[in-house]
Amino acid sequence: MTGKVIATRSFGVTRLHLNAAFTAGPEAPKYDLEFPARATATIALDRSLWRQSLLLGIEGGVTEEVSGASASWLGGAGLRWQWTPVDVLDLGYRITIHDAPPTTHQVSIGLTHTWGRGRPSRRPPPVGVPALDRRDEQFYAPGRFNWSFLKEAHEAARLFNAFDYGHAILYERMSTKRGPALDTSLVEAYRFLTADLLVRPPRFAVAEEAVMPRYAEGYWRAKQVFEWAHLLHRQIYDRYADCALRTAAPGCANVDSLIETLTDRYLERREYALAPVPKTMALMDGQPYSGIFAREQPTFNGLIWAYHWLQVGLYEPYARRSLEFGVGRGAGEAPASQDGAPRLTPPDSQLPTLSPVLAHFRQMVASERFPEVMPMTSAVAPVFTAAHPRAAAIFDNLHSLHDVISDIL
Repeated sequence: MTGKVIATRSFGVTRLHLNAAFTAGPEAPKYDLEFPARATATIALDRSLWRQSLLLGIEGGVTEEVSGASASWLGGAGLRWQWTPVDVLDLGYRITIHDAPPTTHQVSIGLTHTWGRGRPSRRPPPVGVPALDRRDEQFYAPGRFNWSFLKEAHEAARLFNAFDYGHAILYERMSTKRGPALDTSLVEAYRFLTADLLVRPPRFAVAEEAVMPRYAEGYWRAKQVFEWAHLLHRQIYDRYADCALRTAAPGCANVDSLIETLTDRYLERREYALAPVPKTMALMDGQPYSGIFAREQPTFNGLIWAYHWLQVGLYEPYARRSLEFGVGRGAGEAPASQDGAPRLTPPDSQLPTLSPVLAHFRQMVASERFPEVMPMTSAVAPVFTAAHPRAAAIFDNLHSLHDVISDIL
């Protein structure tokens, strides 16, 4: 029988671990690796380089293989690197220095790949345990189009990762602090976001429950509503980017239909999906708490509105490209050129440019000249809205809900 004691203390992105184990019962043959050591004590340190999706760790300590034997020294190091959004690489090395040769060396290599489900789960919620919340995370719809936007427009895609962090840290601070302490905390968070994180955004999305543990624990359903809509955002961008890169890909002759299919999938999760029709603005503007966040924190609120402006604004270059070249219509329905000849699908190198939209966002942040009202998709991306009115309404309702929760908190 083996008993273990583990203690961990976090210091920002660094964690200190103290570990001890003791085994009672029959003695093992000396240095037999099939048996646990009689006693082991180690100290370990790990550090998360979260912008690079990299975790580094080191460990050292002593072990007594059998009672009365000389102590052996342990050492080890390892890393965990998120290579792609679905692939994680683990490397580890461990050395054990015994009182007599030989010294033991161990090397481990691991690769993890994640597959998504094709459809949302239809399992009923658990019954008989009223206090149990469902932690029913949902992954991307499977398809080779996933993360095409990250490959083609990595600057924009990485900014979206920073936006998710910005929303999360805002909600966590407002869930845990009050009064002057909250004001000071939000000033620090705003400075970090604008001067650091938006300049060097992370490679991949950050697990939001790690950034906002208190909010995620108390308001899990609200967190799931946001994450489900954000996933739709990203997959629509992936569809656009994939068909822009591979114009001859199956189905890309009608990319609008593919985007509508993604919207159908989103709406299947009725417990988390926002309505595909516009909600009355009275839900956001006509309540006793309405507008308090914008009044108390106008600059931070403006930054959030700038996030929302960019999240829908980047759709417009893709939607205009689809309209211009007919990459959103069925086969044989491409618009004609001025001389009446059919317009050809552009070559793969002819992609929509996102630079003006990104430059405008950067200028908003640098000058702090943010939108004065919540950006509406129909105003920022009219061509996209005309092609996908359901998605446009979902995103307006999403951004309205962000404002409502900020006001309530």
